[in-house]
Order: sequence, then C-alpha cells, then structure tokens
Amino acid sequence: MTLRAIIWCAVSTVAQANEEEKYSLPSQEADARAVCEKEGWQIVDVLKVPGHSRNYKSLDKLASDARIKGIQAFDQLIEHLENCDFDVLICRDANRFARKASLLHYIVESIIEDCGARIYSLNDGWVDATNADIFAMVKGYETSKQIKWLRDAAARGKDKLVENGLPTGSRIPISHTRVRDPVSGRDMGLVLNEALKPFWIDVATLILEGIAWNKMGLELYRRWGHVAHDGLPHRSTNLYETLHNPWFWGHSARLHTRHPEQHGQWVFNEAVPLPEGIKVARHKAPAVYTDELAERIKAELTRRMDIRGRANSFDTYKFSRIARCGECNGSMSVCVKHGRRRGLLCGKASKLGLHGERLCYQTRMIAEEKLQPIVHTMLETMLSGKTPDIMQPHNQKSEAAQARLANMETEITAAGTQMRTLIVEQSKAPEAAQPYYREQIQTLAQRIEILKQNHSSLKHSLLSEARAIEVQKRTLEEIRGITLDGFWECPDREINQYLRRLLGNKRLVVRDTDVTGMIVMD
Repeated sequence: MTLRAIIWCAVSTVAQANEEEKYSLPSQEADARAVCEKEGWQIVDVLKVPGHSRNYKSLDKLASDARIKGIQAFDQLIEHLENCDFDVLICRDANRFARKASLLHYIVESIIEDCGARIYSLNDGWVDATNADIFAMVKGYETSKQIKWLRDAAARGKDKLVENGLPTGSRIPISHTRVRDPVSGRDMGLVLNEALKPFWIDVATLILEGIAWNKMGLELYRRWGHVAHDGLPHRSTNLYETLHNPWFWGHSARLHTRHPEQHGQWVFNEAVPLPEGIKVARHKAPAVYTDELAERIKAELTRRMDIRGRANSFDTYKFSRIARCGECNGSMSVCVKHGRRRGLLCGKASKLGLHGERLCYQTRMIAEEKLQPIVHTMLETMLSGKTPDIMQPHNQKSEAAQARLANMETEITAAGTQMRTLIVEQSKAPEAAQPYYREQIQTLAQRIEILKQNHSSLKHSLLSEARAIEVQKRTLEEIRGITLDGFWECPDREINQYLRRLLGNKRLVVRDTDVTGMIVMD
C-alpha cells in the first residue's frame, strides 16, 4: 500500500527561510521529497513555517499567533490531525514542530495514537508506537536543553556587549548617538549628541532650580523654546527616563529597563550597590554632565528621590531629610505645630503597629529654633577648616577601606604569581597529575576573579567618597562666598540643597530633641 506523506518544514527566523544551508526551508523540503521518491510515498501536503518560534506549550495558541503573521502550517497540521488523512509525517527533527517538551509530547501522541500514523525523522529514523514515549521524552529533554543553551549564549553575548560599552538593543537615549564602523556597519560605541549640549545645560538649570518633573517640558519651551522631535514640548516622563538611564552618565547596562529599582541611585552613584540581576559596566561612554555640574545634578536627583508626601522639589523645607531618629532610625519628617512652629519629628511617632503598639516613642519635635543653631555651629566648624566630631567615624571607616584595598591588591598579585608558577609546573608534570593542576588553577582563577570584583567595587566606593569630599569642599566655598548670614537668607530649597551636598550619604541623629551624632546611610 502506498503511504500518504506530509512534509513538515520549519525555521525560527525569516532569514533562514531561503538560505542555502542545511536547516533552510528549501533544504528540508528537498531532503524530504528525496525520501518520498525513494520509498514511493504519495505527498499529500507540504507544510511550511517560514520563520516563527515554536517555543509554545499550546498548539492552538501557536497556531493563533502564527495565523496573525500569515502562517497557516499549524492550522493545517491541526486539520490533518483531526481528519487522520496521512500515514507518515516527515520532518528534519522533532524540534522542527515543537520546542517545548509538553507540546512535543502532545503532537507525537496525536500522530501516533490518535491518527495511527508514524513520524519519520531524517535525523532519528522511524517513530511509532514502540518508541514514541522514549522519543518524546529524549527529544523533549534535548530541545529544552538546547533552548536553555541558546538563551544562556544570548545572555553571555549581551553581557559581553555591556563589558565592551556597546548597546544591547536598538533603543538608545536621545543624549547620545551611535558610532558605526564605516566598513562593517557594526556598533563601535556611543558618543554625545553634540547638537543637544545647550539643551542639557538648560535642563540642568531647571533641575537645580527645583522645577518639578511634570512642569519641566513646558518650562523648557516657555523659557528657551525647546521642543521634541514632534514639535511639541518635551514630555516630562521622557526627560525623567533619560536622566535615569545609565548611558546618560556614561555607563552601559542591561536587564534594568523593567527592574523595580531601574531608577535608583546606582544609575549615577557608583558607591550604591547594583540591584540584583542588573549588569553594568562603568565609564564606557562620555557622560552628559561632568565635573562639578555632574556632582550638583547627582546631589539634586538624590535629594528628589527622598522627597515624600506633599513636599515638592521647588518648595522644600530647609531641614527636610537631613536627620534620622535616634530611637528607631526612622526618617525625620517636617512637622508644624500651632500653625507656625516648624521642626522635625520622627515619621513613626504617630503610627501604631498591628497590635496597637507605638512604632516609636520619640514623640517630641526638635524645633527649628533649636536645630538651626546646631547646624550653624557645625557649618562654622567646617568653614574654619575643621571636621566636626560627629563626622569623624566616617573618616576612620575610610582609612579602614583604604587598608582593605591595599590588602586586596597584594592578594591579587600573590595569586597571579602562584597561578603562573602552577602553569609552568603543569607543563612539566606527568599526565596523571594534570587533573590536580587544572583543579588548582581553576580555583585560583575563580579567587582572582572574586578579588578583582571586590577590589573594583571598593575602589569605586572610595572614588565616590573622594568625589563627595570634593563636592563638600566646593559647597563650603560657595557658602563662604555668600557668608553664613547670607546662607540662612536663601530660600528653603537652596538651603536644603546646600545641606544635602554637604552631608552626602550622612545624616544627623536626633534623640530627645537634640542632635547626638551622625549616621552613614547605606
């Protein structure tokens, strides 16, 4: 009896559909027709998938998505399975019609058990009732493993792009433009969009003035006539996203666009640990803002991240977010008593826990008339060239970090010397000893990698701290220029900006309506 055959051809990408290589559609069809001609089988249909993923769990869902792209092969396969009008289905390999193990098993079972037909795989031979289960299980495992390998390989490739300072996708911030190799057309990196330099200076002016994000687009148009590519004022969300894009600050990154902490301080502050899962390589492109302007913008962006409740960036209380509660380490919030007396009060003082217990027992406000003289004295001490006693512990911590950095450098050098010695010894050692040398070299390589990562992280942290000290010095010089009396006559927002730049990642500790020390924030 002449067997009725269906030829199944499928590729994952459109580019493969016409390529002259072993996995292309023409190649698959030609090989299958050759088998039919040799065996004398009747070809009843040729089903082709010219570029569509088969990484699905449901055949109906796969058919539906393919149908939208004009691919009818999966609908035709379903119709043949319902009519049972064939005896053999010919394919290059099992993963030609399914990438998920569950879908593969379903299709194999439908062909063998429901239709009473067989599968002829050009790579594996006959599949029938005697080996269908083991075929589906083995091929399902191999296919899933292959998919995982492809995903891992793609991830490794993108990580390499990040390390080389190259974008991993088609979208880049408007602040930069691509540089391509004139011969190959490949990405060579990003450079600043020179045409937008004046625009970013104006944006910096508004940021430092405390203009809210939702008003920035209109303010840019009102003052300087800046509009987006569509002729309308810049959308505030686009400006916010751009300034919180790592590329804006010269850092390549991936896996951050949908991360819950995609807009965190890590974007521009190297001392802040990277959120888990995000890949970053620092200083791979020119940053839009540099030197003193960059530090001022970073300080203001950090300040804005701390603004809560009804406060806004333009009208901020001068002592907002500069202190922590000495009782519970909670943030001190702005408090107004009797309609006129302002000060700071622990944000948890008026809150109750699940069982009605008070979250913080420090319920007294440190009034502005008491806090301001304390800050005034601290500023006087700093302007005289001294460091207030409450800030000394941070300096000791910095000295300890410098010592750790030196120790790491010594360890890296020693480990490298040891590895080179092992490699020389391995070249002379007998075959029986080779596995032991390889194991030791691998262990040393992993240790060196960890040491280098820790060294880089600590070095960046110390560099950030050094930059923070420079920012502090420049801020003190600004205050010296306007005098302390002039400082206190500034608007609250400007006073708050000065204080936040001076304190950096440190906060005053308030207990029993008095400042008792300083804490370093993580």
